[in-house]
Amino acid sequence: MPRRFNRGGLGSQSLRTMLWAFVGLGCSLVAGVITARLLGPSDRGLLSVLLTVVGIGTLVGGLGTNVALRVYLPKDPRVSVGGFFRLTRPLTLGVAVVLTPICFLVLHRMGHPPDIVLLALVILLIVTTFLSTQTLDVFNALHQSPRSARINTLGFVVTMVALLGLWWAGLGLHWVVCAYVLGFATRAVVSRSMIRVEPISVERDHTAARLMRNGLPLLGTNVGQAMMLRADQLMVGLVLGSHAAGMYAVAATPAGILTVIANSIGQPTFAEAAHGRLGWRGLARQLCLALLITLAAAGAGIVLMPWALPLLFGEDFAGSVFVAQLLLLAQVTLAPYLILSRAAAGYGLVRLAGAAGLGGAALLILTTSVMFVPIFGMAGAAMACIATFLIMDLTLIVGLAWKRPWPGQER
Repeated sequence: MPRRFNRGGLGSQSLRTMLWAFVGLGCSLVAGVITARLLGPSDRGLLSVLLTVVGIGTLVGGLGTNVALRVYLPKDPRVSVGGFFRLTRPLTLGVAVVLTPICFLVLHRMGHPPDIVLLALVILLIVTTFLSTQTLDVFNALHQSPRSARINTLGFVVTMVALLGLWWAGLGLHWVVCAYVLGFATRAVVSRSMIRVEPISVERDHTAARLMRNGLPLLGTNVGQAMMLRADQLMVGLVLGSHAAGMYAVAATPAGILTVIANSIGQPTFAEAAHGRLGWRGLARQLCLALLITLAAAGAGIVLMPWALPLLFGEDFAGSVFVAQLLLLAQVTLAPYLILSRAAAGYGLVRLAGAAGLGGAALLILTTSVMFVPIFGMAGAAMACIATFLIMDLTLIVGLAWKRPWPGQER
């Protein structure tokens, strides 16, 4: 697939990406229900924290190179997909070496030190998650976000089917981790098999230097995305323990479905900005579209949650209803960030996008671990999300209005 940039319209790209993402998130919801009923609150909390640590660590471990590829592949002929894959190999090893002991320490801190089998599965989870993230972002760099969403959905389906088998067999945490490893491995293998690397001599290829140099300032964008993977879940687990983490993970599951709305709209928005085709009117339309759909879905979810959550996940998780309602409200404040941060990165405002992500991550971790969670418990983590996302939104709105990076005719 040599540099075949999709020229489909912005609305069409957003709609197709969103539809595939909704299918995938539907499968993810089923997987969440199965793991909650199969594992119970405590082991479900361990799984949630483990997936959160791996998700955050693998996004940060890419050092922003996947985001930098989406910015510079359309602009710089010296940046290539083949060079990106060559760079990914040593990064994979580095991520595994750094992240494995972190996962061990986090699980130990929660009172559940992993055995040798679980530790081996953690290493496989780290490697497959990282490779999945890196390869899927090649399609996003080529302005083919619907294809990325299709492959991502396939991974969700594989995980869901595996978990259904485990539920029927009554197997435990180790096998559940295997199911997630299988889903991420499917994404990585299928996406890599669909990408044909254009021939380019190593001497003429400057991908590694270009992406490493420009990826670090974009690391904040990845950290902001990692917040979407629920850094608040990690703080709840570390402060309140695995049982509370399991309750909070179930509360966060409906909110995760809403995230797909702005995330799907944000991917083609990034590509349009990187190609110099996104004016402020187009950005405003994308922002309003994401906000309206997210607001409508969140409102419906808040009304239905007292009935739907215990029905789906079981009465053991009925205490998560109020927190789930707060997290649905938090999605309304997160949606503008997911659009504006990608637009800022696509425009080349890497410091603005990075500062918003890094600042927001630091603020969320500080407020959850030190202020809100110790005082208000699980609800405090959701309150911290709402406050943090609003500050991140305001930062990006002011920064974009000040820089005015849109095409010349719309300035």
